[in-house]
Amino acid sequence: MNTVGIISLLSAAVYWLAGWFLFFGVRRLDTVQLQTGRRPCSVIIPARNEEKTLPVLLESLQKQRAKIEEIIVVNDASDDRTAEVAARYGCRVVDLTGKPDGWSGKAWACWNGAKKATSATIVFLDADVVCGENAIQLLLSAHDQQGGLVSAQPKHRTEKLYEQISAFFNIVSVAAAGKRGGFGPCMACSRHDYFKVGGHEAIRENIVDDFALARLFIENGKKVTSFLGGAQLSFRMYPGGIRDLIEGWTKNMASGLSLSNPASVILIFVWFTGIINAVLSLIRSAGNSQVVFIAGSVIVFALYAAQVALLLSRVGRFYFITSLFFPLFLLFFLVFFFVSALLTAVFKKVRWKGRVIYLR
Repeated sequence: MNTVGIISLLSAAVYWLAGWFLFFGVRRLDTVQLQTGRRPCSVIIPARNEEKTLPVLLESLQKQRAKIEEIIVVNDASDDRTAEVAARYGCRVVDLTGKPDGWSGKAWACWNGAKKATSATIVFLDADVVCGENAIQLLLSAHDQQGGLVSAQPKHRTEKLYEQISAFFNIVSVAAAGKRGGFGPCMACSRHDYFKVGGHEAIRENIVDDFALARLFIENGKKVTSFLGGAQLSFRMYPGGIRDLIEGWTKNMASGLSLSNPASVILIFVWFTGIINAVLSLIRSAGNSQVVFIAGSVIVFALYAAQVALLLSRVGRFYFITSLFFPLFLLFFLVFFFVSALLTAVFKKVRWKGRVIYLR
């Protein structure tokens, strides 16, 4: 057994421990103490070509125990029936025909929706989110208790094989945000705080609006608290096919990590290093005659597989076989991340929903 092999195996075993701190302090939304009789809220939904996803969200909002004063759907220059669907469900529709230079599409939609809101508390929801009957009430209860900006990451519902590619992206998204980051699919704050810190206008150029908005709140002395959606919030990301998935993740990933807490990024890097070392040790064990090294390599690899399976169970619905073949899905992540870094740092443009977004 050579020294390099021993070091690689031992480091993999040690770095495995880092994985248990990836979601440190991030609670599930359903652990919040539910409060009743609170003030109403305005729900703002930025939507671009969402005629297929909107009905599911709007039906789930109709079943909420919380008092929703108004639902504002911001129709962001859609070329489908988004506005018609929203109107059919009794929503207030804000039509946008374009966006000014220097704004990302979602930031422009959220900003216009917030300006139309009348309630003291505003909730931003992505159009692909589905809410359990207590979801909004729990979110508002958390905001009552924590103040500032409260967000929750929905659980990812996967239905087709290609969606398994999102495995490590989901883990990294939660780990990078941590308990003080922002999860864009579901955010709540007071209308007063939102406009006082500058809202989406202050981060209008940023394509990763959730991380940027969370940082904006913190810079202005406001608290930021994040949760996992658990059984109360879910979404299905990129149902339109693998092209949407590639565009979506390459749009967000490099920019998101650049805005993350450095400690979270380091923790992710250490964990990834451990995974790579575990895989290399397993490969080396194939040509090694020492039983101890072979057994150690298999055990460490199995520990990582079990850890990935547990983490994935918290962020989404993924196949067990995805955990067994986790090195392949890590490779997908690393390739997409490299492409994302290339697009954002070198070419300074990304593509999403038929738009080319130029970065500054």
